[in-house]
Amino acid sequence: SSVTSTSTFLIDGFPRSQENWSTWQNIIGEKANVRFMLFYDCAESVCIDRVLNRQDGRADDTESIVKKRIQGYNTSTVPIIDDFRSSGMLRAVQAGAAVEQVFEDTERVMAEINDV
Repeated sequence: SSVTSTSTFLIDGFPRSQENWSTWQNIIGEKANVRFMLFYDCAESVCIDRVLNRQDGRADDTESIVKKRIQGYNTSTVPIIDDFRSSGMLRAVQAGAAVEQVFEDTERVMAEINDV
């Protein structure tokens, strides 16, 4: 199928830094209607536990490495999340809940696309 002016995209894991977001704005700018950022909010301890216990994890999924990744996330990504929150463009899902609940909450947020 071709991309039209009514195409909708979900971009996973982006933006991760102010540089990512600035580059997007400079290159894409008004060509895309960014409706919101979908944010899975999860306590650090739950995140660490899930990463360490996932079945198809990375070879470097050790607690110290995961904590280092989280530090980088807190430094680079959290300020972008805060900007989206401040502008009213953040939709948060509590990801510490059961998988079924997270899925239902995600469906509810994504249904807003037609309303935004």
